[in-house]
Amino acid sequence: MAEATLKALSKRLGSKKYFFGDTPTSLDALAFGYLAIAFSAPVPKNTLKLLISAHDNLVSYCNNIMKTHFDTPMTDINLAPLKIQLAKLAEKQPPEHIHDSQAGLFVLVSLVTFVGYML
Repeated sequence: MAEATLKALSKRLGSKKYFFGDTPTSLDALAFGYLAIAFSAPVPKNTLKLLISAHDNLVSYCNNIMKTHFDTPMTDINLAPLKIQLAKLAEKQPPEHIHDSQAGLFVLVSLVTFVGYML
């Protein structure tokens, strides 16, 4: 499910700076909240981080928002090891089989981020 969602987001974003062009919208705030937390959360086995790293445009999207709106680029993240881990994960188990606990954690963290953004 997460892989399909990320694929759809990646396709919708394409090569644009934001989902609907050159200026951010509420969808960008929501998507960034989900993606940035999932990508940067320090958890032992971050399958979502691996899945996000498979979409270069989503990683660039997060980097762009961090640099533009928070003056803190995420460029210190080395994607090469993530791509290797993603390939190993694909050999062992298809990415669409994310454990329920991981999906639940992602949803919980994302909702907290979204509520924090709204306040």
